[in-house]
Amino acid sequence: MSFSRNSLFVGTRPVNNRSIKTLFFLIAVSGFFMTCRKNSTPVSPLPDNKISGKWRIDSLVSVFRDSTGNIMSTQLYPMQAGVNYYFQFNNDGTWSEPVTFGGTTGGDLNASNGSYVITSATAFDMSYANNQIFHCNITRLTSASFVFNRSYPTLFNGTKPGTIERIFILKK
Repeated sequence: MSFSRNSLFVGTRPVNNRSIKTLFFLIAVSGFFMTCRKNSTPVSPLPDNKISGKWRIDSLVSVFRDSTGNIMSTQLYPMQAGVNYYFQFNNDGTWSEPVTFGGTTGGDLNASNGSYVITSATAFDMSYANNQIFHCNITRLTSASFVFNRSYPTLFNGTKPGTIERIFILKK
């Protein structure tokens, strides 16, 4: 095995500086094209964004399922009087979840915020500021009513796997 000062690797034939420059150029061009490829996640066209706007949370339903999908229980959480809890979906793909309480001064409390991408006519993905992403299904969308749900895995009593489905019932 021979080693030359001009060799790129031990035991290979000498490589001149021009070959190395060509190799690095090809790697750089390949990297540029790989990072500039189109994103496969569709971006919602702003004019057709039917979920944009301020949607008041009328009620929330939680559905608790075991690991086989069987419903263990459900819980309805109606909005309490004096609480204004809503989702604000903006045309720029951002959202927030502000809350105001009756008699609260000084503005809204922001429960959560993040971004969203409409993935189909009946679905969108919500990304939270902590990079957590929820796939949401739209079950009803009119000019006055918007219902969507999302599910996530959990452990009931710390040991029993299952899912919690949250159904958000929103009104304009």
